[in-house]
This record gives sequence, C-alpha cells and structure tokens, in this order.
Amino acid sequence: MGVFALVTALVAAVAQVSLARTGTKPRVWVVDPSPIRVRASGFASRERISLSVVASPSGARFQKTVRATRTGKAQAEWTGAVQIDACHMVVVTAVGSSGVRATYKSPKAVDCTPIQPVGQ
Repeated sequence: MGVFALVTALVAAVAQVSLARTGTKPRVWVVDPSPIRVRASGFASRERISLSVVASPSGARFQKTVRATRTGKAQAEWTGAVQIDACHMVVVTAVGSSGVRATYKSPKAVDCTPIQPVGQ
C-alpha cells in the first residue's frame, strides 16, 4: 500500500510541474500573413493540436494537425492558401487533444468594394 501511495504522489507532483511549466492560457496568433504562418503556445507538452484557418469572405477552410514541443508551443504554415489583408479576415483556431482551445480573429475587414464612377 505504501508503494501505491508513493507512486500516486509522484504522478501528481509530475502533473503539477507540467501544468506549472505551461501554466499560461493557450493562445494562437498569426506570425506572417503571406504565406500565412501561425504559432500557438500554452498547450501541454507533446500535445496534438488541430490548427484551422477560416478565410472571409470566401469561407475557405484549411486545417493541419501538429504536435506541440516539450514547452507546449507549435506552429504551422499554409503556402499560397490564404490571403490576409485589409479586405480579407481570418479566424485561426487551435484545439488541443485535451480539449483546450485558443482563437485568433483578425481585425474586421474594411469594405473593399471597387469604386464606381459617378453616373454608372
């Protein structure tokens, strides 16, 4: 019985150290808009993370699954897939296999309707 209690206490201590190491709230952000490159942090060590990018106004969806580093960080890149500028918005979501979630929403797109000549 003493060995079981010792093992249980050791597992609990390791879990607390892991949480303390990544003790920050998960977050995701865009590092580079072209090609779109995103980073995530605050996830558990070696956790599988599903990263998705939804582009507006097209609604195009791109997804990758990556594994976090030992420090709970991850990144992904979509070459030629998504355009981010003042006319196009994106929502980036990172969902860890443990269920934790982080979301980034780019600033609201401006109206990029082409200017029409007067009288047409």
